[in-house]
Amino acid sequence: MLYPLSLLYFALHKIKQHFNSRNQFRAACKIISIGNITAGGSGKTPLTIAIAKAMTERGTKLAISHRGFKGKYEHSMKIVLGSILDEDALSLGDEAYMFSNALPQTPVAVGKDRKLAIISLLKLYPDLDLIILDDSLQNRKVFHDLDIVVFSEDYGIGNGFLLPAGYLREPVSSINKEQIVVISSKGFANNPEFEQSLKKQGIKPLHSRVRVKGLFTASGKELDPVELDKPILISGIGNPQSFEETARTIGIDFLKHYRYPDHYNFVDVSAILDDIKANPQQQFICTHKDLDKLLHKDELNDRLSYIEIEADTVENGLIELILERLALDTRTE
Repeated sequence: MLYPLSLLYFALHKIKQHFNSRNQFRAACKIISIGNITAGGSGKTPLTIAIAKAMTERGTKLAISHRGFKGKYEHSMKIVLGSILDEDALSLGDEAYMFSNALPQTPVAVGKDRKLAIISLLKLYPDLDLIILDDSLQNRKVFHDLDIVVFSEDYGIGNGFLLPAGYLREPVSSINKEQIVVISSKGFANNPEFEQSLKKQGIKPLHSRVRVKGLFTASGKELDPVELDKPILISGIGNPQSFEETARTIGIDFLKHYRYPDHYNFVDVSAILDDIKANPQQQFICTHKDLDKLLHKDELNDRLSYIEIEADTVENGLIELILERLALDTRTE
């Protein structure tokens, strides 16, 4: 029933890309786009953070552009630096806030207009070598020197159909040999068929292993999962099932899981508050992405912990390949 709508979606998508690519803006520095061709979580955010950290360590001067989805700057522009951050996740958007905290010396431009973001960043930081456009793979208004396409090993390409019949934003055949494809894995899924399907199309993916860094209190103290008795999970992410599997791998025996929409601002947490009334000792575990937004609820402040994950990009040669493709020199600070 939905297949005809998928064809319509693809036709409109191609028309939009055609018009946007006719007069592309070219920046005075290198541009990487990191994104996915699937809807939902793919492990893109921890991978982007890991790439930015690794390239900065190699001497690349870089900044990040993020849309700031559902934040107050999504339709304007704000450049922030994590080391002097005066904004929260509700104003910046959860992922932009994560970037600023994880990369305190890296400028982050928040706003959906990528051309304006690039111009604004280069005006403030004219010696930038590179700007990473997070989640901008389908945006062709700006010329990309390199695209990195991220897939989740858990879901691959699903049923292979485009939205709304499936969850592909564009067909796998749209990937070209100049793009770098990365399969992000937490080790839960074994999906060799998916990788073989990519290789049959001439795509040789790299792998990024996402590992659990630990369970932490809101103040940053590491916890032993056995210290928590039947905690409740809370998440507002694209792949909530993955969060449950992550919790189980570190030995968390959770009572239930409140699944909210991706990027949810937790305006209604009445069910959570009811749990606290029923059990004043009830503990909760959330994702790192959701932490700051939930801390705005005073009732959760002393009963909330979070699971932090990070991506490994060093051992798979990804950084070296990026530097080679962009012809960027590494410098020792």
